[in-house]
Formats: sequence, C-alpha cells, structure tokens
Amino acid sequence: MPESGMRSEEISVAGKPGLSLRLLREEDWRALGEIMADFARSPFARFDVPKDTDEAALKSRISRWAAANRTGDEHLFFLSLFQGKPIGYISFNIRPRKGEKAYEIGYCFHSAAQGKGYAAESFRALFPLLEDTCGATLFLARTALENLPSVHLLAALSFLKVGEEQVSFYRDEAGRDLFFTGGIFERRKSAIKEIDWETVDREYERCLRINRKLDEEIRAERRKPAGIEDLSRRTEMVNRFVEEHHLDCRFLEPTDENEPKEK
Repeated sequence: MPESGMRSEEISVAGKPGLSLRLLREEDWRALGEIMADFARSPFARFDVPKDTDEAALKSRISRWAAANRTGDEHLFFLSLFQGKPIGYISFNIRPRKGEKAYEIGYCFHSAAQGKGYAAESFRALFPLLEDTCGATLFLARTALENLPSVHLLAALSFLKVGEEQVSFYRDEAGRDLFFTGGIFERRKSAIKEIDWETVDREYERCLRINRKLDEEIRAERRKPAGIEDLSRRTEMVNRFVEEHHLDCRFLEPTDENEPKEK
C-alpha cells in the first residue's frame, strides 16, 4: 500500500464517533492476544482455526503481520480502536482470481465490542480504501452458517452467498473430524446498496442473544464436549430458534444492479 494510503496515520470512521482504524504494528501484540483469548472462550471458536496465544508465538505472528503491512499490499492487517482502545482486527489477504484483484477478509472483535456496529463501520471505511488505493475489485469471505452474527454482518455489507463447503478444525475423542457447513461469500464494488442500518444493528444484537440462549440450552442438555451428534442437534436447534423468533436469515440476493456483467 503506498504511503498516501494509511501507512502510519489513523483514520476516523464517520459512521461511529470515537471509532478509528490504523495498520497493525509490532507493539500491538498484547492487545491482539487479549482479543484472540476472548474469542477462544466464545461458542464460535469451534468454527475457526485454534490460535496459539503464548507470548512468544503471539509476538512472532504479529511481527509477521506488521512486516507484511510495510512490504506491499498482498496481506494487510488493520486494528480497529474505540476511543483509542483496540477492540478488534481485520485482515485482507490477496487470492488468485482471473481478471480480478480479490482479497479474502478475516475479522475478530472483542465480545465487549460486538453488537454495536463497530465491525460493520470499520469495513465500510476500509472497502473504499482498498478499492481506491490497492485496486481491489472483489472481496471474499468464509464463515460458518451457524455463526448467525457473522452471517448477518456479511449480509449487511452486501456480500452474496455463492457456495457452501464442509469444514473441520477439530476432532472428537475417537479422532473423527467434526464438520460444520461453511458459507462462501463475495462482494463487489457494484453490490453496494442502501440498507436500513438501524434494522441491521437490531437484528445483529438479536442474533447474539439467540446464540447465547442456544448455547445455554446445549450446555444444559449435554455435559460432554460437543460430538457429531451434538453438532447435528445444534443445527436442529438453530433452525428451531430461527423459526420461533422470526429471525430473517435470508442472504441478499443478486439483482440486475449488482449482478456481475459479462464482458
């Protein structure tokens, strides 16, 4: 990313007073460690690769991320701050795609900062920056379909679900892979549309409450770590909660305005 981007300066996010962004630095390792440790305690950690939060491992990883920020635009890592305190991080990693400059996004926000629109507003500030400064034309994302807050975040950012995949990061006591269904999403610059953000934020907060209630029910019914049967029951519970709470989990559908045009 050229010096004229945001090599060293913080940028204020217009949609959220007090929210700012900057490129990640080596000295951010402790704050990133706290965010990662917080995520590891959440019910959604089962849907992500386990991360080593040992001090030496953290320093090494964050040092590599910071070095990537200084050497080009293939891998970019941003820190999101509220009133100067780190609350989350966002990554952009370039992915091969013919005729496109595509980035796959990653994100993790502290649980205390979730449900307040910080992640969404951070992305709304960063997408135009990467499009204008790095020439990005396509953004990709992957998340578990059971991770309702993450799914709603992507929908609010005008991502379209283009596929599904079976993913496993953990195994049960018998050594069998524990699979979950992941969604594959894409977002183009032309996909931006007007959205009622108050409704989106309200739905996002409701997703969080429903997931908490869902996990309380699972813990009440099962004492052992989740196995294949537990994950199957979890999917049934998700569907039941969605129906009972009238939760709108539909993905944004392509329209004539945002459908990619053939050249």
